[in-house]
Amino acid sequence: MNVEPPALYHALSSREENYTYWYTPKCACTTTKTLLWEIEAGLGRCPPLDGTTYVHQRQHDADSPWCNSHATIVASLDAPDRYMFTFVRNPYARSLSAYESVATTPDSHAFFTSFGWDRTEVPTYMEFLEILTRQDPASMNHHWQPLTSVLPFREIAFRHVGCVERYPEDWAVVAAHAFATPVVPDGARSMNRTGAGERVASLDPSARALIRRIYAHDFELFGYRDDPLSQEPDAAKLAALARG
Repeated sequence: MNVEPPALYHALSSREENYTYWYTPKCACTTTKTLLWEIEAGLGRCPPLDGTTYVHQRQHDADSPWCNSHATIVASLDAPDRYMFTFVRNPYARSLSAYESVATTPDSHAFFTSFGWDRTEVPTYMEFLEILTRQDPASMNHHWQPLTSVLPFREIAFRHVGCVERYPEDWAVVAAHAFATPVVPDGARSMNRTGAGERVASLDPSARALIRRIYAHDFELFGYRDDPLSQEPDAAKLAALARG
């Protein structure tokens, strides 16, 4: 399968089970990685998470449930009937969540200066969006990069494309198909949550216009609507992307 970095960086391929999770930042990826790890640990595939280390820091460790080298990841993608899945999210909520996740960290100023911010204060959300309009989507930080630039839809035959807005239902589908041994899905938890989805309605028209410009391809491919009060994607468009 012809998939190369940086897209390959987002492939978490199980060593023992026949699934590959293409993770997407700010699309419940902390929750999904943790749930997958816990299930694999329960099946004896890996040690349990110790609760003191972030799952993102462990995902490529030697004792993680996922392949940790380019060669083994590529080989896993060619496994027969591989269950490939991912999650997408409304661009309004995702961009706001990405901004808040970075802006509230202790080293946020250094993070923003890394892409050209030269003032002492952290940029406002509107200023952040304006910066993104001047960036090439292909080189954006993956936390706010358009998902159409993160996920290799042309190369990968996804079996399921779920969405954050229907996470419990979509996670149940994934849990039922990703493992050889039936597992009980636990999609009720939400980790690393910013609550951005509840604040989308308060975005002013200028912010919404910039988001529609930055994430135009995401809106189109996934069927998200311009109206921020209508946050779910077009189910038919997501189903069409799941062509595996």
